Amino acid sequence: MAVSSIRTEAEYYAFQASKQIVVVHFHAEWSAPSNAIRPKYEGISRENGDVACGEVDVDRLGDLAAQEQATAVPTFFVYVAGERFATVAGGNESELKQRIAEARTKVTA
Repeated sequence: MAVSSIRTEAEYYAFQASKQIVVVHFHAEWSAPSNAIRPKYEGISRENGDVACGEVDVDRLGDLAAQEQATAVPTFFVYVAGERFATVAGGNESELKQRIAEARTKVTA
């Protein structure tokens, strides 16, 4: 599944509820760590069809980034059934995969 570009606050909140497990990547085009993790995140999205993966550009939706407390870029938020389950600050691919696996245990529990 492709990574969805989230362009408005309304899209963000609708996206949170789009699947049982949702991951949102808060990024910035100027951020080297954001750009480095992007292809890996796209791979995670392709490998996990049951997970909705989206991205928010903090320069376009700065108020939303502040409201959601995305204080670093990249920051990933993992949601289970619309509720925030985990936060991964930085471009740590293995931690992101671990949090997705943990989220799956909450869905099947």
